[in-house]
Amino acid sequence: MKIKTYQILVDQKNLVYEELYDKSGNLIHYIDYISKPQTEKKYEYNEKGLMIQEIEIVNNTVLNTITFDYDNQGRIINQKLFFQNDLYEEITTTYNDDGYIRIIYQEGKEVEKIEKTEIGKNSNIKFFDEEILIELQICNHDTTNNISTTEIYDNNEHLLAIRKQQFDNRDNIIKFQEFNENGNLMSESIYEFEDNLITKETYRDYIGRSEEFIFINKYDSSKNIILSETRTLSNDLLDFHHRKYDSRNKLIAESGYSRGNFNAIYGTYLSNEEFHFEHEHID
Repeated sequence: MKIKTYQILVDQKNLVYEELYDKSGNLIHYIDYISKPQTEKKYEYNEKGLMIQEIEIVNNTVLNTITFDYDNQGRIINQKLFFQNDLYEEITTTYNDDGYIRIIYQEGKEVEKIEKTEIGKNSNIKFFDEEILIELQICNHDTTNNISTTEIYDNNEHLLAIRKQQFDNRDNIIKFQEFNENGNLMSESIYEFEDNLITKETYRDYIGRSEEFIFINKYDSSKNIILSETRTLSNDLLDFHHRKYDSRNKLIAESGYSRGNFNAIYGTYLSNEEFHFEHEHID
């Protein structure tokens, strides 16, 4: 199947994307006609449908290649990034019974490492920069109230921040809060769900410009998202994104207006600009 995406302007209809899928629904070829220079990507999969290679091509020349290897549980254990034919970055992940160790190498040198240990919903995560511990995150989960508290420390065991996540009985996150080392609330998000779908997020940022937003999602009977909005707490509309689907639940049209807020909606458009896309599905 092929999907062609057109940008609809006042006096013209421009082809901006083209996507080709195999019989299993895996994306195998993607062309971005509006990038300068024009960019395309090719994807390969193994017999389990897991991506094993992504190739980026610019001006008919291979720019970079990413390869993936998996364990028998379908988890990525090795990822390599090649610029043309030269290996630049490699990420290895070793899983064990209670977590994993992930190491990032660049040009053969270890630059980052993450060690995660999990016991149920409790976890410890250590972050290393060139083999030096720079950050420790300790997460403890209160099963009675279904709240996870993560304390973040620097390499001198100095408390940097505290994050709290509260979940409902379906383990959907309903509140996220971040505090500084003094216990002052810096930001929070409060979420509302219907049928396990997020319908509303109220976001407050208490530092910097002290921003406050409400993000609203609406769905059709097939649980396709048909409208996303960003509003102020006083209900002023800041941006919106309409989506339309056909009888097969395939996305066929998108339109809206982007203000370019921090939680920017998906699409190709500029900030403070209306956008309109149509998607043509060719079987």
